[in-house]
Amino acid sequence: MRSKSRASQVWKNHPSIASVHGHLDMAYRAIRDDALYVGSCPICDTEVLDTKDAVVCASHLSVSDGECRFRISKTLLGEEIPIEEFKKLLDEGKTSLLEGFHSPNRLTSFSATLILKEGGGLGFEFPKPAKKEEKMNALHLDKKWEEWKMNFQ
Repeated sequence: MRSKSRASQVWKNHPSIASVHGHLDMAYRAIRDDALYVGSCPICDTEVLDTKDAVVCASHLSVSDGECRFRISKTLLGEEIPIEEFKKLLDEGKTSLLEGFHSPNRLTSFSATLILKEGGGLGFEFPKPAKKEEKMNALHLDKKWEEWKMNFQ
């Protein structure tokens, strides 16, 4: 604890560090002023803003206040997430079913719903696979179709 307060004193009192701190604070304020409002932060309840590469908690954008770490990249597993889906995620806790995520291990793409976990984390919710009975019905219909086609050729 003591080293933290001493580091804070050095930070505030050193002219070049204080100058850099001031410039960064001004730059972050400019980003915050230009960014669009997306929703409320699930961690600290301040506003979440749309920046170039991510949706970010406004208190994360400030050097002096930067205690909140809520930030989600706009591109996840190769899929760019529309801002409307981020708004839905923050309002309802999950997005619509999104397609086109690319699995790095399996070299395949998949669909999933993004969900907001406790503490501001992000997770995937996968669609339930078709029931075995539905698959069998679909297979049965395919066989019937093939038989029907054969009868009319």
